[in-house]
Amino acid sequence: METNQTTPMLSIRLTPETNVRLSKGEVAVLRLIAEGHPNQGVAEQLEISKRMVDYHLTKAYAKLNVGNRMLAIRQAWRLGLLPFEPNSNSSTYSEAGEGSLQTQRG
Repeated sequence: METNQTTPMLSIRLTPETNVRLSKGEVAVLRLIAEGHPNQGVAEQLEISKRMVDYHLTKAYAKLNVGNRMLAIRQAWRLGLLPFEPNSNSSTYSEAGEGSLQTQRG
């Protein structure tokens, strides 16, 4: 898959082990998904269409080589592309050992 090099990319940093770059929109969507918002809620928060949220997720999945939202969040955290910022008002997520993600209720 070839990416358009003229698209502005945020990075949110490149890590030595990868060449993954997420756009500003992809990061914003993943951050809200990580906070527990459904796609429609993300669309409302970002004032974009749900279809655009789906597009950003699809692009992020491909870049991160994952097939679902939880794996995308975990991979983005692991690569340092998404800051870990647990939301104290709802479910929070923490990495618990290599390759697992636990949901905690507090």
